[in-house]
Amino acid sequence: MRICIIQSCYIPWKGFFDLLGRCDEYVIFDRVQYVKGHWHNRNRIKTANGVNWLTIPVLTKGRYEQPIDQVEIEKPWADKHWRALELAYKRAPFFEQLAPTVKGWYERADKQARLTDVNTTFLHGIVGLLGLKTRIVRDAVYPAAGTKTERLLGIAQAAGADRYLSGPSARGDFKEAMFT
Repeated sequence: MRICIIQSCYIPWKGFFDLLGRCDEYVIFDRVQYVKGHWHNRNRIKTANGVNWLTIPVLTKGRYEQPIDQVEIEKPWADKHWRALELAYKRAPFFEQLAPTVKGWYERADKQARLTDVNTTFLHGIVGLLGLKTRIVRDAVYPAAGTKTERLLGIAQAAGADRYLSGPSARGDFKEAMFT
């Protein structure tokens, strides 16, 4: 069984879905520390005026060590993000066809209080749109202890995985030799 274990982010990059499609199970690794300025709550879009950042406002003051799954949304944000996407892409091929679906994701996400639930809304929406059959679970369903590498390995073993797939940027985050 192939598994990938990756922290949630706001609308993952296209290579993420390629990786996910090659796995039997994806574990949302959200019991780890939220990192301010990371992709957990922000992403970029291309606009006529260049790159525009879309950032979900979250509560971080005095919560430095909070795990991703505990990060709360600070104020309304979804309508602003949807309008930015609509303005940037309304003339793009297939926009009219996909707009009601994507707008629906934003409407559902806007009702969420926690960042991880917002990210999961978009994750499941895109996975469904792509027709991927990968099982998706949160890391809370598996016991995890120790260093980051030990936690990843523990999750993989508890899931019954015999192969662990990760993105190229994750290589520096864990000790590959422990997985052999």
